[in-house]
Amino acid sequence: MKKKMMSLALAVVMCLSLCVPAFAVENVKVASSESQLISEERLNQILGAVVRDTGESKVESGKSKTVVVKGFASGQGTNGFKFNSKNYSGATLYYSSTGGQSQSVSISFSSPYVPVSISIDMGVASSDNVGVGLSVNSGYGYYKVYVEKTVTVTPYAVYYRVGPGAPWECVNHYHTETVDNQFPYLKKVASL
Repeated sequence: MKKKMMSLALAVVMCLSLCVPAFAVENVKVASSESQLISEERLNQILGAVVRDTGESKVESGKSKTVVVKGFASGQGTNGFKFNSKNYSGATLYYSSTGGQSQSVSISFSSPYVPVSISIDMGVASSDNVGVGLSVNSGYGYYKVYVEKTVTVTPYAVYYRVGPGAPWECVNHYHTETVDNQFPYLKKVASL
């Protein structure tokens, strides 16, 4: 009988140790050496849980601006490419629009939008037959590929409010940039 009571007691203790308390209250006690009261929001942050958001958000775009970004393509060296009587016949440089050094431009927008800075790749020039061919036609000399890219930049503002009727608050800004067209051409940088 004593063994049966011990087995029953052990079974009850084991079952009770597997019970997990469930709660849905505003404030929760956290067990530690010093118990403290914390909010459900803070508990969710601590546990990494996602808090259900009952607010609203919206995105508004500002008036787009178009800028022309100009600069030399990469891969040309300090003096550029030399064309003289030995290599002038059918002289062509090639341009690839991706990669290379970039040019930065800052653009300001009216409130509530913020100024933005964009960096546009100016591409790469080479004498290899890769990319768009640009013919030399201004005589002997040193040439570099110069690029003009037209870029449209559109600003956006993200607004949030806690619920219907509450005031909208601007909480973030971002922008988009689109290269509308590009015009690479050869620029004579020095004569022979």
